[in-house]
Amino acid sequence: DGNYYLEPKYLGISSAAFEADGYGLVAMGPDLKKENLTNGLIINFNKGETIRVKVLDDRDNSPLSFVSVNISIGKFLDTNIGTMPTNERGEVLFTHLSGKFILEIDAINYAPYRCEFVAEETKDIIVKLVIGGGLKGQLTLDENTTSANAVLSSKNSYYSVIIAADGKFEFVNIPPGEYKFRADQFQKKNLIKDNGQNLKIKQINIIIENDKITEINVTSPTGFCLLNELYNEDFGKRIVDAMLKI
Repeated sequence: DGNYYLEPKYLGISSAAFEADGYGLVAMGPDLKKENLTNGLIINFNKGETIRVKVLDDRDNSPLSFVSVNISIGKFLDTNIGTMPTNERGEVLFTHLSGKFILEIDAINYAPYRCEFVAEETKDIIVKLVIGGGLKGQLTLDENTTSANAVLSSKNSYYSVIIAADGKFEFVNIPPGEYKFRADQFQKKNLIKDNGQNLKIKQINIIIENDKITEINVTSPTGFCLLNELYNEDFGKRIVDAMLKI
């Protein structure tokens, strides 16, 4: 392993990534601050690990070729390391990886896949892609609504689509599981007297199943009300792009 010294004057950012030929990429942060690094920063490089990713069809374990596999650095840097297609065996190799990474796979007609892994603790990653489900429906829009988004969320997932002017929306290729549905609406200028303190968000429980489209109709307000211009009578001032739960 080699040690490399970087002067503090170059550290004006909160996070950083360092790489050298033949060594694993090193990610640091998110709290790098120039004033806290008066003695410089020591970066320890190592050779890194070779990770094999194998992508299969969940129904019969057959390999999926020409599927794009992407690896990036964690949530703070969000730096793309590389995107490669799987071969005829459904495999792809990534070399010189060191640290924590995010693996993402997108394939036509399959639900997207995402996971985190630590290179030093991982050798092979076997992914079984499932046929996604869907959700479509109709939202009764308020006459003051200028636009709206439909949202599906779970503990680890978040999906959003634009609701059409006629109130129709559709989600496709969603991983099976339990979700919360809501509709976020942008409305025209409104007068709110209670400062939103007594307003509560309403969500609908949805179960997404493999290769099945679920249909719903939403007739009452749900989600967040995003007012383009909000005037609060109690405080006597305008709040632009304020978010209130309804």
